[in-house]
Amino acid sequence: MSSLAAAGVTVADVDYVMCTHLHTDHIGWNTRLVDGRWVPTFPNARYLLPAEDDEFFSVHAGKAYEKSVLPVVEANQSERVSGGHMLGDYISLIPTPGHTPGHVSVLIKSNNAEAIITGDALHTTAQMAHPEWHFKYDMDAEQAEASRRHLLGKAAERNQRVLGSHFALPSIGCVRAKGDAFEWDAD
Repeated sequence: MSSLAAAGVTVADVDYVMCTHLHTDHIGWNTRLVDGRWVPTFPNARYLLPAEDDEFFSVHAGKAYEKSVLPVVEANQSERVSGGHMLGDYISLIPTPGHTPGHVSVLIKSNNAEAIITGDALHTTAQMAHPEWHFKYDMDAEQAEASRRHLLGKAAERNQRVLGSHFALPSIGCVRAKGDAFEWDAD
């Protein structure tokens, strides 16, 4: 909230909240506790939820889903989306399942430049040199590896900037193909 305030933005100014997947560490700011009730943090926003994740986690709802997703669904502020979904002319979702069933990464295009926000398709830059390394919370490790290899291959081929959600700082850079793996070049 302090970063939004420093940028001169209030919670009422936010139009969209994109959840790359519905794990606890990616949905925690969706809501806030007001008078003992969980309510959407961003009252005017549409919350974009990966459809396959919402389908899975709504059936296997834990406390995180009940506190951080269900309130935005009940407030009619959620929209189920999948890979290929476009948000305007410059932002689209790339299906990167494996970490969760509906995990998506975010592709941003502007003029001739492109950037990828990985979500949890990768957790560390070490997975570039070893895309076969799995994260213990990947729900389908083989699918996660296939998604990771595809994402990194496209990023290298198209010279896309890569923003790693869990990378150590600096968390932005480029990927280059190196044999059957990749290497990270931080900015």
